[in-house]
Amino acid sequence: MTNRSKWLIAIPFVFLIAFALPAVLAGEWLWFEDDWAETLFVALTAGMWLVATAFVDVSRPRGPRDRTDILIPLALILAVPVSVIDRLYGPARNLPSWLSVLGILLGFSAVALGISARLALAQAYQPRATVQPNSQLIRSGPYRFIRHPMYSAAVLWAAGWPLIIGSITGAVVTGLILLPALIARMKREEAGLHKEFGQEYDSYCADTWRMFPPLF
Repeated sequence: MTNRSKWLIAIPFVFLIAFALPAVLAGEWLWFEDDWAETLFVALTAGMWLVATAFVDVSRPRGPRDRTDILIPLALILAVPVSVIDRLYGPARNLPSWLSVLGILLGFSAVALGISARLALAQAYQPRATVQPNSQLIRSGPYRFIRHPMYSAAVLWAAGWPLIIGSITGAVVTGLILLPALIARMKREEAGLHKEFGQEYDSYCADTWRMFPPLF
């Protein structure tokens, strides 16, 4: 597979997840057209997977795969049918509109944090974090305060994105799968960083939070 041919898989997948699956659940293709929150949810669902595809460089070697490689995308895929069903037939139909505003704020916070972390990493960025030979410990941008800002951004996104259509159920289901997978991946990555940087990384850990200061 090449960085061009990956789109032959990604585009039909995006269409299936963002448009076809919700349409089947709703019983009509344009189920979202009369509601701005539903329209935004569909657009962000498609955009999320397209951006994720763009970030993946299939020409670069990747580390060994584990079950987090299944659980993380599974959480994001399940968020769509769970949230749509909740919106169309469940409690989300009657929840206050301020939840949509909260979802948007969380979503934009996630995007801003993710972009700042990506810029701080620059050429050190890897789709699956691995320690490269002769690498340096990044302590700029959001890494001054938190050790895993991209994972923090993922959690903020997973919480805010379903809330755009008022689906607390969607946010909870996504988080219950996503958060344990991210924690498992963080522990593995921190073990590798400790092995590579030793006391320098221990000092960095003492000065920072993992994801959400001052909670975690």
